[in-house]
Amino acid sequence: MSRFNLDTIPAKLRERNQWLLWKHEKRDGETTKIPYQPSGAPAKSNDPGTWCSFQEAVDKLRSTSHFSGIGFVFSESDTLLGVDLDDCTDDSGALTDEAQAIVNLLDTYAEWSPSGNGIHIIGEASKPGDRCRTGEIPGMKELEMYDSGRFFTMTGWTIGNAPDAVHDCSEELVSLYERAFDARSGKGSSNRTHSAPAESHLTDQEVIEKARAAANSDKFKALWEGSISAYGDDHSRADQALVNI
Repeated sequence: MSRFNLDTIPAKLRERNQWLLWKHEKRDGETTKIPYQPSGAPAKSNDPGTWCSFQEAVDKLRSTSHFSGIGFVFSESDTLLGVDLDDCTDDSGALTDEAQAIVNLLDTYAEWSPSGNGIHIIGEASKPGDRCRTGEIPGMKELEMYDSGRFFTMTGWTIGNAPDAVHDCSEELVSLYERAFDARSGKGSSNRTHSAPAESHLTDQEVIEKARAAANSDKFKALWEGSISAYGDDHSRADQALVNI
Protein backbone atom coordinates (compact mmCIF):
# COMPACT_ATOMS: atom_id res chain seq x y z
CA MET A 1 0.00 0.00 0.00
CA SER A 2 1.36 3.44 -0.91
CA ARG A 3 1.69 6.15 1.68
CA PHE A 4 -1.21 8.23 0.35
CA ASN A 5 -4.54 7.96 -1.44
CA LEU A 6 -5.18 11.68 -1.71
CA ASP A 7 -7.91 11.54 -4.36
CA THR A 8 -10.33 10.17 -1.74
CA ILE A 9 -10.03 13.18 0.58
CA PRO A 10 -13.49 14.83 0.75
CA ALA A 11 -14.23 17.86 -1.43
CA LYS A 12 -15.35 19.78 1.65
CA LEU A 13 -11.72 19.72 2.82
CA ARG A 14 -10.02 19.97 -0.58
CA GLU A 15 -11.89 23.16 -1.48
CA ARG A 16 -10.48 25.11 1.49
CA ASN A 17 -7.14 26.95 1.51
CA GLN A 18 -6.19 25.34 4.82
CA TRP A 19 -3.39 23.05 3.75
CA LEU A 20 0.31 22.74 4.43
CA LEU A 21 3.12 20.23 4.12
CA TRP A 22 4.97 18.54 6.95
CA LYS A 23 8.03 16.43 7.57
CA HIS A 24 9.48 14.42 10.42
CA GLU A 25 12.21 16.24 12.33
CA LYS A 26 14.06 15.81 15.59
CA ARG A 27 13.18 18.42 18.21
CA ASP A 28 14.49 18.17 21.79
CA GLY A 29 15.51 14.58 21.12
CA GLU A 30 12.07 13.50 19.89
CA THR A 31 10.74 12.99 16.37
CA THR A 32 7.86 15.33 15.62
CA LYS A 33 5.86 16.57 12.62
CA ILE A 34 6.92 20.07 11.56
CA PRO A 35 4.66 22.13 9.22
CA TYR A 36 5.96 23.86 6.10
CA GLN A 37 4.76 26.00 3.21
CA PRO A 38 5.33 24.76 -0.37
CA SER A 39 8.17 27.29 -0.61
CA GLY A 40 10.00 25.50 2.18
CA ALA A 41 9.38 28.31 4.67
CA PRO A 42 7.91 27.33 8.05
CA ALA A 43 4.11 27.18 8.36
CA LYS A 44 2.05 27.80 11.47
CA SER A 45 -1.28 26.25 12.37
CA ASN A 46 -2.46 29.60 13.78
CA ASP A 47 -1.36 31.75 10.80
CA PRO A 48 -3.58 31.50 7.68
CA GLY A 49 -0.96 33.46 5.73
CA THR A 50 1.25 30.35 5.81
CA TRP A 51 -1.39 27.94 4.48
CA CYS A 52 -2.04 26.98 0.87
CA SER A 53 -4.56 25.22 -1.36
CA PHE A 54 -4.92 21.45 -1.46
CA GLN A 55 -3.59 21.30 -5.01
CA GLU A 56 -0.51 23.37 -4.15
CA ALA A 57 0.30 21.02 -1.28
CA VAL A 58 -0.27 17.89 -3.35
CA ASP A 59 1.73 19.15 -6.34
CA LYS A 60 4.67 19.98 -4.10
CA LEU A 61 4.49 16.65 -2.29
CA ARG A 62 4.50 14.75 -5.59
CA SER A 63 7.33 16.80 -7.11
CA THR A 64 9.89 16.34 -4.33
CA SER A 65 10.91 13.86 -1.65
CA HIS A 66 11.65 16.69 0.76
CA PHE A 67 8.34 16.43 2.64
CA SER A 68 6.69 13.56 4.52
CA GLY A 69 3.10 14.45 3.71
CA ILE A 70 0.34 17.07 3.65
CA GLY A 71 -1.83 18.35 6.47
CA PHE A 72 -5.22 20.03 6.94
CA VAL A 73 -5.45 22.94 9.40
CA PHE A 74 -8.49 23.48 11.63
CA SER A 75 -9.50 27.13 11.75
CA GLU A 76 -11.83 29.32 13.79
CA SER A 77 -13.28 30.49 10.46
CA ASP A 78 -14.96 27.14 9.74
CA THR A 79 -17.16 24.59 11.51
CA LEU A 80 -14.81 21.64 11.14
CA LEU A 81 -13.42 19.57 14.01
CA GLY A 82 -10.95 16.72 14.24
CA VAL A 83 -10.75 13.75 16.61
CA ASP A 84 -7.41 11.93 16.83
CA LEU A 85 -7.32 8.40 18.27
CA ASP A 86 -3.75 7.32 18.99
CA ASP A 87 -2.56 3.68 19.16
CA CYS A 88 -6.08 2.35 18.76
CA THR A 89 -5.43 -0.95 16.98
CA ASP A 90 -5.14 -4.49 18.31
CA ASP A 91 -2.46 -7.09 17.57
CA SER A 92 -4.08 -7.93 14.23
CA GLY A 93 -4.04 -4.29 13.08
CA ALA A 94 -7.82 -3.88 13.38
CA LEU A 95 -9.46 -1.08 15.34
CA THR A 96 -10.14 -1.79 18.99
CA ASP A 97 -13.79 -2.10 19.95
CA GLU A 98 -13.63 1.30 21.68
CA ALA A 99 -12.17 3.02 18.61
CA GLN A 100 -14.71 1.39 16.30
CA ALA A 101 -17.52 2.54 18.59
CA ILE A 102 -16.31 6.15 18.26
CA VAL A 103 -16.15 5.84 14.45
CA ASN A 104 -19.71 4.49 14.48
CA LEU A 105 -20.95 7.18 16.86
CA LEU A 106 -19.60 10.18 14.95
CA ASP A 107 -20.58 8.71 11.56
CA THR A 108 -18.36 11.04 9.50
CA TYR A 109 -15.15 10.91 7.47
CA ALA A 110 -12.36 8.87 9.09
CA GLU A 111 -8.94 7.82 7.82
CA TRP A 112 -5.82 6.03 8.99
CA SER A 113 -2.96 8.16 10.28
CA PRO A 114 0.47 7.84 8.60
CA SER A 115 1.63 5.42 11.32
CA GLY A 116 -1.18 2.98 10.50
CA ASN A 117 -2.07 2.44 14.16
CA GLY A 118 -4.10 5.59 14.75
CA ILE A 119 -7.03 7.29 13.04
CA HIS A 120 -8.21 10.83 12.30
CA ILE A 121 -11.93 11.64 12.25
CA ILE A 122 -13.18 14.91 10.76
CA GLY A 123 -16.72 16.25 11.06
CA GLU A 124 -18.74 19.43 11.29
CA ALA A 125 -19.02 20.33 14.97
CA SER A 126 -17.71 22.69 17.64
CA LYS A 127 -15.82 21.51 20.68
CA PRO A 128 -18.19 21.94 23.65
CA GLY A 129 -15.43 22.66 26.19
CA ASP A 130 -11.78 23.60 26.49
CA ARG A 131 -10.29 20.12 27.00
CA CYS A 132 -8.17 18.70 24.15
CA ARG A 133 -6.44 15.51 25.35
CA THR A 134 -7.56 12.66 27.57
CA GLY A 135 -4.38 10.79 28.43
CA GLU A 136 -4.56 7.01 28.23
CA ILE A 137 -8.08 5.59 28.06
CA PRO A 138 -9.42 2.08 27.30
CA GLY A 139 -8.82 0.96 23.73
CA MET A 140 -6.26 3.62 22.83
CA LYS A 141 -3.27 5.59 24.07
CA GLU A 142 -5.25 8.83 24.11
CA LEU A 143 -7.98 10.82 22.41
CA GLU A 144 -7.40 14.36 21.14
CA MET A 145 -9.99 16.82 19.87
CA TYR A 146 -9.39 20.14 18.07
CA ASP A 147 -11.44 22.71 16.15
CA SER A 148 -8.73 25.36 15.64
CA GLY A 149 -5.01 25.96 15.95
CA ARG A 150 -3.93 22.42 14.95
CA PHE A 151 -3.36 20.43 11.79
CA PHE A 152 -3.99 16.78 11.01
CA THR A 153 -1.65 14.82 8.79
CA MET A 154 -3.75 13.38 5.95
CA THR A 155 -3.37 10.09 4.08
CA GLY A 156 -6.71 9.54 2.31
CA TRP A 157 -6.72 5.89 3.46
CA THR A 158 -10.29 5.77 4.71
CA ILE A 159 -11.66 3.53 7.44
CA GLY A 160 -13.67 0.90 5.58
CA ASN A 161 -17.05 1.26 7.27
CA ALA A 162 -16.94 5.05 7.79
CA PRO A 163 -18.57 7.58 5.42
CA ASP A 164 -16.34 8.96 2.68
CA ALA A 165 -17.68 12.51 3.22
CA VAL A 166 -17.63 15.01 6.08
CA HIS A 167 -20.94 15.01 8.00
CA ASP A 168 -22.48 17.04 10.80
CA CYS A 169 -21.79 15.23 14.08
CA SER A 170 -22.51 18.06 16.53
CA GLU A 171 -24.84 16.16 18.85
CA GLU A 172 -22.77 12.97 18.82
CA LEU A 173 -19.62 15.00 19.50
CA VAL A 174 -21.12 16.45 22.68
CA SER A 175 -21.82 12.91 23.89
CA LEU A 176 -18.27 11.80 23.11
CA TYR A 177 -16.74 14.87 24.73
CA GLU A 178 -18.65 14.41 27.96
CA ARG A 179 -17.71 10.74 28.16
CA ALA A 180 -14.06 11.21 27.21
CA PHE A 181 -13.44 14.16 29.53
CA ASP A 182 -15.64 13.08 32.42
CA ALA A 183 -13.98 14.51 35.53
CA ARG A 184 -15.29 11.58 37.56
CA SER A 185 -13.26 9.13 35.46
CA GLY A 186 -9.90 10.42 36.67
CA LYS A 187 -8.73 10.50 33.02
CA GLY A 188 -9.47 14.16 32.36
CA SER A 189 -11.38 17.13 33.64
CA SER A 190 -13.85 19.63 32.35
CA ASN A 191 -15.43 22.83 33.60
CA ARG A 192 -18.75 21.71 32.17
CA THR A 193 -21.44 20.44 34.49
CA HIS A 194 -22.54 16.86 33.91
CA SER A 195 -26.09 15.80 33.33
CA ALA A 196 -27.88 13.56 35.77
CA PRO A 197 -27.82 9.80 35.19
CA ALA A 198 -30.35 8.57 32.67
CA GLU A 199 -33.74 7.72 34.14
CA SER A 200 -34.40 4.03 34.58
CA HIS A 201 -37.52 1.93 34.26
CA LEU A 202 -38.94 3.87 31.30
CA THR A 203 -41.33 2.10 28.99
CA ASP A 204 -40.63 2.01 25.26
CA GLN A 205 -43.34 4.60 24.66
CA GLU A 206 -41.89 6.93 27.32
CA VAL A 207 -38.48 6.72 25.66
CA ILE A 208 -40.07 7.61 22.30
CA GLU A 209 -41.96 10.54 23.78
CA LYS A 210 -38.76 11.88 25.37
CA ALA A 211 -37.01 11.64 22.00
CA ARG A 212 -39.91 13.49 20.33
CA ALA A 213 -39.53 16.34 22.86
CA ALA A 214 -35.71 16.53 22.79
CA ALA A 215 -33.59 19.27 21.21
CA ASN A 216 -32.85 17.01 18.24
CA SER A 217 -36.48 15.96 17.84
CA ASP A 218 -36.65 16.92 14.15
CA LYS A 219 -33.84 14.49 13.33
CA PHE A 220 -35.47 11.78 15.46
CA LYS A 221 -38.94 12.24 13.94
CA ALA A 222 -37.61 12.03 10.39
CA LEU A 223 -35.70 8.84 11.12
CA TRP A 224 -38.55 7.31 13.12
CA GLU A 225 -40.91 7.91 10.21
CA GLY A 226 -38.50 6.23 7.78
CA SER A 227 -36.92 9.24 6.06
CA ILE A 228 -33.24 8.50 5.40
CA SER A 229 -32.49 11.04 2.64
CA ALA A 230 -30.27 13.03 5.04
CA TYR A 231 -28.01 9.97 5.19
CA GLY A 232 -27.62 9.43 1.45
CA ASP A 233 -30.42 6.82 1.54
CA ASP A 234 -27.98 4.55 3.37
CA HIS A 235 -30.01 2.34 5.70
CA SER A 236 -27.02 1.38 7.85
CA ARG A 237 -26.00 4.99 8.51
CA ALA A 238 -29.59 5.97 9.22
CA ASP A 239 -30.05 3.06 11.64
CA GLN A 240 -26.83 4.03 13.45
CA ALA A 241 -27.97 7.66 13.70
CA LEU A 242 -31.28 6.56 15.21
CA VAL A 243 -29.49 4.33 17.73
CA ASN A 244 -27.19 7.22 18.66
CA ILE A 245 -30.17 9.44 19.40
